[in-house]
Amino acid sequence: MDEQNGRYVLDDDRRISRIADLEPDGFPVESFAKHVGQKVTVRGVQSAGDSVPLFRVRAVEKVSDTCAPQPAGQRKQ
Repeated sequence: MDEQNGRYVLDDDRRISRIADLEPDGFPVESFAKHVGQKVTVRGVQSAGDSVPLFRVRAVEKVSDTCAPQPAGQRKQ
């Protein structure tokens, strides 16, 4: 998860590129701040966005403290 231009976004951990804008559903947007830089799983509903999808997040779960790409041999297929 990252913060770009005042918005929270979900990044692809392999290319570190934005794949979705995030919007909280049922909790304050400030709650995303503690997850910036972490690898996370988000649960919610995807809808159309401007250039990337908008994801209305109901829950965020930390997977790892960092958002570093996994070595090729450790990626799940």
